[in-house]
Amino acid sequence: MAASLRRTPNIMAYITKSNANRILRKIDLSKIGEVEGDIYKKPIYFLGKSEVKYLLLMQSLLKDPE
Repeated sequence: MAASLRRTPNIMAYITKSNANRILRKIDLSKIGEVEGDIYKKPIYFLGKSEVKYLLLMQSLLKDPE
């Protein structure tokens, strides 16, 4: 059954929170430019730039996985 799934190009893999974390941890965040968006309705001031960037990237990855 697994071999038949590999041949089908229209099947989309599920991105779990764990896999999304792993994907983002492998990315060098310093090479990514500014990411626009809001983490929450109200600003969160105690987070650093890299934490904000990580959360915005996670948000965008989970919104639109393609």
